[in-house]
Amino acid sequence: MNSEFPYMEVDLDRVKDNLFKICKKTCKKTEQVIAVVKDNSYGLGAAAVAKVLQNTGVVWFAVAAVDEALFLRENGITGDILVLGITDENCFKAASQHNITLSIIDRTQLSVIEKNYRDCNFKWHLNIDTGMHRDGIMYDWILNGNTEFVEKLVKLKSVINGVYTHFHSSDSKKQKSVVLQQNNFKKAISALQNAGFNFDIIHASNSGACAYSNVGENEYIRPGTLLYGCRPDPNRDTGIDVYEAVKICSRISSVRYVKKGQGVSYGNIWKAPENTKIATIQIGYADGFPRVISKTAFVIIKGKKYPVVGRITMDYIMANIGSETEINVGDEVVIAGKSDNLQISVDELAQNARTIGYELMCKFGGLMNHKYILNGQVISFHKRELF
Repeated sequence: MNSEFPYMEVDLDRVKDNLFKICKKTCKKTEQVIAVVKDNSYGLGAAAVAKVLQNTGVVWFAVAAVDEALFLRENGITGDILVLGITDENCFKAASQHNITLSIIDRTQLSVIEKNYRDCNFKWHLNIDTGMHRDGIMYDWILNGNTEFVEKLVKLKSVINGVYTHFHSSDSKKQKSVVLQQNNFKKAISALQNAGFNFDIIHASNSGACAYSNVGENEYIRPGTLLYGCRPDPNRDTGIDVYEAVKICSRISSVRYVKKGQGVSYGNIWKAPENTKIATIQIGYADGFPRVISKTAFVIIKGKKYPVVGRITMDYIMANIGSETEINVGDEVVIAGKSDNLQISVDELAQNARTIGYELMCKFGGLMNHKYILNGQVISFHKRELF
């Protein structure tokens, strides 16, 4: 079999189109977007995605760690890069050399920053915990005016030019918690401004907030999964006409006859209700296809949907193709994405797997080859790394 299968096809034109639609919904310019490309752009490939976004006018990118930021620099990303996670002191020099903005996400960082900031030429964004309780400086520490803490923070105001928070339930139908966090965020910012801070960049709205909440007039937006066409909640429409930018493809490696009553795959949990043909397809849970959807998944072959039967295995799935005679070894199979007038979305797979599209994209993307489409043409093909 051709070793390019299975692969993730990434349509960069759709990423651009999704960006414009998000900007239109939130009344923002592309320069006011902090594109979240952390964890390899949720599996799509950070270098390719960031390049096309930069060429479209995005000037800010968010990653999880310094090594991701350095990877973007190595691949021609010249815009501002914000590291959302905690950064060790031994990475400060690299951040300074490559103009990378770091995040303050815990009060224990303040002493380390104070010791180093005069020797390092880079900026910081202050993460304020308004209710997520994962990371960030607790907003009530700021509001209550803890003297020792505020004094330490004020000493660093010359290197802190941004502030942000993260919503814990922005994809919820009930927006009460978002409003509460927004109010806490505004109060904390006001208190900091009264203490002499001047923030150039304020950001809070993740994908869920971009879709379902009111974005502050002077705020930047911070979309992630929406850029790639997945919904923050796979069970709920976003109100933004975004399209999934990924398509998962593979090929048939075997076709065999199975008699009525014969079982398929491990445990023979599925038995043929009649004489039929089974197509074995080169993809499995080692490629990110969730084993939990063994009984609910479908694939598209030659413009028709077929059910996946039997247990999903490490490298293969099996589809019941009935008495179909025109399906052969080597035929392409769409695992997720659009084919002719049919579609199986990543969100649909996520619903069946009782998870979210974010997780599946990360898994598929980390385990598969990538094919990139731009201006309707294949521009590159990247093989997955083998360790």
